Order: sequence, then C-alpha cells, then structure tokens
Amino acid sequence: MYDNKHILNSLNNLELLYIENKYDFRKQVSDILEEHFTNVYNTQNADEAIDIFRTHKPKIVIIDIDDRRYDWVKTVTRIKDIKSNTKIILISKFDAHIMLMEAINLGVTKFLVKPATPTELSDAINFCIQQLQHENDIKIFNTYVYNIYNHDKSMLIMLKNGRPVVANHIFLNFFNVESVKEFNYKYPDLGEFFLHHEGYLFSQLNNYWLDNAKAHHNNLFHVQIKNKRGEPRHFLFKYHLISQEKAYAILSFDDVTELDLTKTLDTEKAHNESKTKLLEKDKENVYNLLELLQKSKVKVHVHNYYKGLTIVHDAEIIDVKENSITITTVYLQQKAIQIDKRAIITSPVLPYSIVCNKVVKIDYKKHTVELGDLEFSRTSPALRKTIRLSPNSKYSVSLFINNQRYKTDISIIDISIESVNLKFEDVPLNLKKNDKVTIDIIFNIDNKPLIINSEAIVLREAQEQHNSNVVFLLNLNINQKNHLLKYIKNRQVEIIKEFKNMKDKTL
Repeated sequence: MYDNKHILNSLNNLELLYIENKYDFRKQVSDILEEHFTNVYNTQNADEAIDIFRTHKPKIVIIDIDDRRYDWVKTVTRIKDIKSNTKIILISKFDAHIMLMEAINLGVTKFLVKPATPTELSDAINFCIQQLQHENDIKIFNTYVYNIYNHDKSMLIMLKNGRPVVANHIFLNFFNVESVKEFNYKYPDLGEFFLHHEGYLFSQLNNYWLDNAKAHHNNLFHVQIKNKRGEPRHFLFKYHLISQEKAYAILSFDDVTELDLTKTLDTEKAHNESKTKLLEKDKENVYNLLELLQKSKVKVHVHNYYKGLTIVHDAEIIDVKENSITITTVYLQQKAIQIDKRAIITSPVLPYSIVCNKVVKIDYKKHTVELGDLEFSRTSPALRKTIRLSPNSKYSVSLFINNQRYKTDISIIDISIESVNLKFEDVPLNLKKNDKVTIDIIFNIDNKPLIINSEAIVLREAQEQHNSNVVFLLNLNINQKNHLLKYIKNRQVEIIKEFKNMKDKTL
C-alpha cells in the first residue's frame, strides 16, 4: 500500500500511530511503515489508541474509518488535547464533504477518501513530515533568538500600540517583576521611572517622551532610571521601528553607568575635574561609546576642513577595534579625510566630539575609512558660529603695533568676519593677549581691490617658540563687515568648486 519512492529519508526518531479495525490490513500497512519509522504503534481500539498516544506521543497519527459507529471526532479531540501540534491523517469511505468540514474544524492535517492510493497516502505522510520539520526549524530559531534576547546585555521590551507586551529577563529583573503583565499592572507608564536631567530624553514629567523617541527613532537618547534598589542608572535608549508591523516597536536600554558619563555631560562638573583625570576617562570611554553607536546602528556625522570649508556627511560605524574604528561614508568625505589627514565625529548622544588624529586606511571601492588615535575634544565643529576660510593667493596683509608697521612676512591662515589667524615668519613675541593693534588687508574680487583696515585685539598669542600663529579679534564697521562677507561668500564658492573638481591623482 505504501509507495517507498515517496518516503522521505530523514525520519529519524519519528513515531507513528496507526488506527485501523481490520487486523490483516492493519498488519500489512504497519509492516511497510516500520521500514521507515522508528516506531509504529497500531491498534483497533479507540481507548487503547489514546493510552498509546499518551505514553509515546507519536508525531503522526493515521485514523482509518470503516465503521460509522467509530467516534473519530472524540479520538481526534482527545489527541489534540494531549498534544495540539500532532499531525493527523484521516481516511474514510463515508460522506467526504460533511467529514471534511468537521475534520478541518478539528485541525486534521490531511483528509483522504477511500480508496486512497499508496501515492496519496505517501504524499499525505510526507506533507506531515515537512510540516513537522518546518515547525522544528522555527522552534530552533525561536530558541536561539530567545537565548540571545535574554542574554543580551541590553534591557529590551517590545511595545504594541505603545503598551509593553514582551520583555527580556534583564528588563524584568531590573524592575523586579516576574512578567510584563505584572509590570503593566504595577507601572502604567514606563516614563515615571525616568529621572530629570537637562539634555536627556526625559527632562520633565510628561506624557510625550515616547512620541519624542518615535519621531526621532534614528537617534540615541540619554536616560536615567532608578533600579529596584533605588540606585540611579544611566542608559543609552533607542526606539526601534518594526517597519513590517507599524503597531509594534522595540525599546532598548544599554547601561553605561560605569562610563561615568553624567559628570562628562555636565559641563560644570566636568570643569571641576582635573584635565588629566578627564583625559584618562576619555580614552576608556570613547571606544565603549562608539561600540554602542555601532550596535544601535546610529548614524554619526563626520567633519573635515578643506581650506577652512567644513565638509560634513553622515557615516555609519561598521567596526570598532581596540585602537581604531572603521566607518563607511560618501566619496567626497573620504577625499576630505585624506586631505585633512584626520576626522571629527559628532553625534547628539556623544558628550563631546571625537577627534580621530590618524587615518589608518581608506578604501574608496568599499567607501570605508579606518581611523585611529581617538579622543574627546571639548570643542566641536557643530558649534562653529562663523565661516573661517583660507583666502586665495591674491591678497596682502600688514600689521601695525603702536602705529609702527611690523616688518616681516605675514600670511593669512584663515579669516572670518570676526577674527583672522595670521602666520608670521618672525613671530612678534612681545604681543600679549588683549593687546591692541591695527591690521591692513587688501583682497582682490573681480580684479578690484577690497581694502580692510581694522583695529584688532590679540585673542590668542603665540604660546611656544615653534608656534608662529597669532589670532586677532577684528573690530569691523558695518561696511567693512559687508565687504568681507562678500569676499568670504565668493571664496566659499571657489573652494567648493575646487574641492569637487579635484582628481584622485591630486590626492
């Protein structure tokens, strides 16, 4: 009866129960099935069938009905009550339509009408086996995901329509609850745990923290939450959208308390710490923070300067090593990094910008850059208020100290409408901070001279013998500012064109 060609090879540890009231037929089919299954149990009695099933729990049950008096509905129901995912094949010579509808309602896997051919029965068994294998694959996958989910260092919770529905063990343990149901009962709003801190996601008690996080789901946020012992812990928080299921979202909380970033984020506290101590903490914290940004797939901004022009694009961190990180970014930013020979990374979640002082490797084909020698910087290109550019070669500059022209070669490193950074061949070491001088600069715009004559104050003096730069704060009138602004705008366009038109061979 059973067609060997249709038997699957992978039937290890599969057991089958065959219920048939005709002994000779039952024995014949059972002998064939035993060649392919680990164990085949057969019986003609319904009660005995249930006892066998309860003891051995075979994954497939075949019920052959020849007698209308046989209560197959009761047998199927009792089997499904014991193990709901059991695969049941029903074979009957009676009214197919009525039985089929009832079989579907009871969860029967396959319904065959007598006389069923060996191929039909073989195909039905194969179908059951494929379902069992697929269910087993899903079980293995879910077990694996579950283990990761509960052994991940992050607190994770899934929301449905803003309401928690699933959470990992770390989350439940942090809030000292046994289940999400208990959490929802005790704490109607997760936001009630967030502690106020300026600049954090939760700065005051309100009902809009979740909306804010959802609206900025690409960002990381700082939050502070008290644990079950009442101790404040510092987390990096992210709202993860599930695009296929709009009603669902996952919240992740990465504990960064040990990084002691609260002091770093608080400017006043950071100011009171010794510089040496802060730098030591910086080296430890930079890579830890970048690992969290990589894990959360949060984009950062990469800044570079080309002749004073700021080049900035998004980037994604794809690898973090002990002494370097690798980012992926656009071609123009790669060019800017190679020219600048360093890069600055910023992100709203970082307490300060990160300066990468070493370019390890640039791969233009993969759009990747490996950067090393990383440290926090207390200044940020994002805070730059004015444009500072290097002028073209068509200019002249003179410095007057006490109405006397200082006789040395002077060049302009960069200039803005507020200040100018001058480089001296022979540094005027007698200049001190807040000293007043006069600066004359003649630029060329459209072959016409643009004259800037301004009083200036020493903003930053030459600190060391090898430092030949002095920064001056300009005191320009309205007309001079307008003229200089016009020059800076024209120069900005020149630099942009120059940068974009650069060929690879010039790098």
